[in-house]
Amino acid sequence: MNVVSLIIISLLGMLSFKNRDEQCSKYFTYSMIFMIIWTLGTVFELSTHNFYLKVFFRNVVQFGMAFVSISDYWFVVSYTKSENSVHRAILCIFIILNILSMILLFTDPIHNLMRSKIYMLESNGDFDLIVTSTYLGAFFVQIRFILFGFATVLLFIHLAKIFRNMRKQVIMISMGCLLALVLLVAQQYWLQDHGFSVPMSVIMCIPYIFISIGVFKYDFLSVSPLAKDWVINSLEEGIVVLSKEGKILEANTAASIFLDDFGYMLDKNALYNIYNRVEDSVHQLKLETASGIYYYEVKIHHFLMKNGKRGGGVAVIRNITEQMVRQHELQEKAELDGLTQIYNRKTLEREYGALKNGSTSIMIIDIDKFKQINDTFGHPTGDAVILGVVEAMKKCIGNTDLIGRLGGDEFCIILKEGSTERCQDISNQIFEKIKFQRYEVACKLPNIQVSIGAATNLEVETIPFEDAYKKADDMLYTAKQKGGNCCVIQ
Repeated sequence: MNVVSLIIISLLGMLSFKNRDEQCSKYFTYSMIFMIIWTLGTVFELSTHNFYLKVFFRNVVQFGMAFVSISDYWFVVSYTKSENSVHRAILCIFIILNILSMILLFTDPIHNLMRSKIYMLESNGDFDLIVTSTYLGAFFVQIRFILFGFATVLLFIHLAKIFRNMRKQVIMISMGCLLALVLLVAQQYWLQDHGFSVPMSVIMCIPYIFISIGVFKYDFLSVSPLAKDWVINSLEEGIVVLSKEGKILEANTAASIFLDDFGYMLDKNALYNIYNRVEDSVHQLKLETASGIYYYEVKIHHFLMKNGKRGGGVAVIRNITEQMVRQHELQEKAELDGLTQIYNRKTLEREYGALKNGSTSIMIIDIDKFKQINDTFGHPTGDAVILGVVEAMKKCIGNTDLIGRLGGDEFCIILKEGSTERCQDISNQIFEKIKFQRYEVACKLPNIQVSIGAATNLEVETIPFEDAYKKADDMLYTAKQKGGNCCVIQ
């Protein structure tokens, strides 16, 4: 049993040394070293029949036991971030006491202050070392259990505060500590009285197995303590704790709902890919569902260890749908004409400037005798006429063409593929559509007609919008001079 414990503890020691850069892992490694000394002492004591060697190895066991308790205590203090003058004073006191106890123990044959009796007892061919401690010897043994118990209480107080957000880690640590305490009590007060003996090194091996699962499976040391403040301060948002490999360790309620609702729409490595970016970053997700479009912002914060390597991270997932909807509404107000919901002049100028090189045409459309319509029937009727004309023109242009309102009853169409023939064809379609367009008014309107001026085969790179507009506007003026309801193309 001791050999198995030695193998397990050695493996845990190598694993903790491999991950020595993680927070608190150094103190966990120290505990493993002293546990190895403790277990080796037990193995060698059981394997020899020489009385003096048995006594020596029993002293080695006591040395390992003494400093395991100190390493465990400082591991808990460091993990819980409770380092202060009080804990440092306690640490110094117990180190001094344990050093004193070791000096007295190894010199006990001279003064007998630690052991009142020590002898070998044969049982079924095995020789067991029987030790009766003095009150001083028992005191030094008891202070180790007191220190271990005090460390356990500190850890449970800390774990109680973070249980809701890190339940897997808490369960691992709690199970280890509780099992160790139960077995220690059972060994001391029940098993020995019934003829059963479980080596102390085996008992102490149990909590380290569970702690190691928390350390290296759930990143208990490096990620969870650092993530605690993020989780507490961001409970209204989705919080995902990530391991140093970018895997999901924990997710709060909001994050769990997000992953349940939209996980099927995301790449299974979406968070991993965002996490693996060089620096902390903010990534925006646009998710289209049957019920609508949702926007989420994913903010990644990396935890860096002393050597500069990543020790894990936290992803904060925030629903920004309302914000994005408002932003789009403001953008539309800035880009679109309020009445017709087509581009305004400023947006048309920008879109014209963004066109790629090639032949482009601009058409300027003006409603004939529109002022008379406004004066006779009122502005609401004039607005209805403008909406009807815009509806008619939209039916005549392609998906890649642009349409906008320049102001009043003047409109502009930009044809991205604008030959003279196409420009003429679209003009004819506009005349035809407007002729049969219905207007939502209560009065009988006169025939609604438009005049069109167009400039074709324009090179965007060399002709700015204002120059192109002037060319088309000059043609519009000519069309008006001809009596309107016609198109003049340059």
